[in-house]
Amino acid sequence: MVYLQTSVKPVIGRVIRNTRMTDMTYADDILEWIGEALNRMLIRWRLEATYKVLDIKDYSATLPCGLVTLNGVLYNGCRLRKGTASYDVRIGSWSELVENQESYFVHDTTIQSTDINAQNYTLLRGQDLKQVSTADSSNFYQLQYGTIKTSFKEGQIVIFYKIAPVDKEGYPLVPDLEEARQALFWYVCSMLAFSGYKLPNPEHNYEFCEFRAEKFFRKAKDIIKEQSEDEKEATVQLLNNLIPPPNYYESFFAGGEQSKYTY
Repeated sequence: MVYLQTSVKPVIGRVIRNTRMTDMTYADDILEWIGEALNRMLIRWRLEATYKVLDIKDYSATLPCGLVTLNGVLYNGCRLRKGTASYDVRIGSWSELVENQESYFVHDTTIQSTDINAQNYTLLRGQDLKQVSTADSSNFYQLQYGTIKTSFKEGQIVIFYKIAPVDKEGYPLVPDLEEARQALFWYVCSMLAFSGYKLPNPEHNYEFCEFRAEKFFRKAKDIIKEQSEDEKEATVQLLNNLIPPPNYYESFFAGGEQSKYTY
């Protein structure tokens, strides 16, 4: 588990210093290679959560730059469900096409109204999360590259998504971890060697640098993915909740399976 982040600029400085680079011909390439290395380190496990209000015009809006994962969409204070791509959203809401609009989405009758829009509630695609009278269950959204399309022509939506954090100058933030910095350094060196750049040490060819990068990638990923004590406790509680109560199987056909129990 890594709690702190730092700018990637020290890694760039390490590359320039240790490779004795005299010009900035590879400056843009280095930033691109660092992004590739961050993906290999599973940095998306520690993305930054944020939100943004989008204005829907002519059934669509442009997604913000830097979006990595989309976690939820709100419309008129209610969760907007994701639709399929089987028909054009400009046709209108699903209720305008069929009489029984609820047949399009799967309902889970075990969901209570208090769970609707709960902060930690897990959104399942296709599941009806809006079983309240104030919800418009006919509206939905679809995703296309760079845009989000809705079943209504105009309006405002709030999207909750995650982005890769950056510093004040726009440089990406990386885990404050020496193994991560080493992995980024050796990966950039491997790509420099692959592109034909002559590193100061003749032994530092592409295969050598890639081997070193992969070594530190594994170390960094193990540390980044390691759970904190609170996360471990939450996992234990989740597994404990899967344990059936005493005499559950013995009394299953006695009508007890219909009652809701808590732990």
